[in-house]
Amino acid sequence: RLGIKNQHNKVLCQSIDIPATLLDFFDIPLYKEMLGRPLKEVIQKEQPIRDYAIFGFHGSFVNITDGRYLYMRASQSISNQPLYEYTLMPTHQIGLFSPKELTDIEIVGPLKFTQGAKIMKIPVASRLANATFCNSFQYGNLLFDLENDPEQLNPINNLEVEVTMINALISKLKESDAPSEQYERLGLNIDNEYDINMVIAEKERTLSFENFEITKKYSWEDDSKNIFIGMLALIGEARMDEYFNSLDDVMEKDNTNIVTRAQFEKLAKKFYANDDGQVFYFLNKLARIR
Repeated sequence: RLGIKNQHNKVLCQSIDIPATLLDFFDIPLYKEMLGRPLKEVIQKEQPIRDYAIFGFHGSFVNITDGRYLYMRASQSISNQPLYEYTLMPTHQIGLFSPKELTDIEIVGPLKFTQGAKIMKIPVASRLANATFCNSFQYGNLLFDLENDPEQLNPINNLEVEVTMINALISKLKESDAPSEQYERLGLNIDNEYDINMVIAEKERTLSFENFEITKKYSWEDDSKNIFIGMLALIGEARMDEYFNSLDDVMEKDNTNIVTRAQFEKLAKKFYANDDGQVFYFLNKLARIR
């Protein structure tokens, strides 16, 4: 209709703009609940439609960008909790929810965008919480300068930018009617606007791979660092001491100071002897994550 094709521009868009664009194309009014915007003016005039774009993957990082900077907010919980799925159709990508997953179902809502319909709120078990893609806790919050590092290889430390991005993220989460537990999982304080002092204080109390005493005792291969946090999330914080003691025992028996995948295979056999290989699937997946 516009006669424009094979062109690129740098206006921030999101996938939610696609249905809005289709409705606009057929002269159908947008539903008031929709946050997406038609892309006609973007294509025709490169006219901005938003200052920030928010995106992510269920149970992993929640990300926001202004086009120049990208801020990736990680889970602040080892076990990636609290985490729920909200749906009217309890299906995963590869099959239906199991009866066990639906044991503690709640009917909640309606939410802003469900047009009066209530929906199912289904808890994601702690030991499966990092199965959605990765437990972002193992990486921590990340900030990138897309102009100078478009491939996002080198996180930066810029407190002023981070403050701006955190406050924008909270605003966008509220606009999107994010559930209250999402703020808890991400460790976001929504009662006060963030400033540099709040960000510094948050960094000082944030738990990371380097904060565990056991991680300082050994040398770690890169894959083993990923598996360490991922398996800790599967086992759960309640059994953390048992997990660490068991790793010490394995290291002593193997007479090594270098932690590799081999040690975690032995731990998996101890903690998940009857798991039909599911944990080994997670080990393979966690080891591939960078």
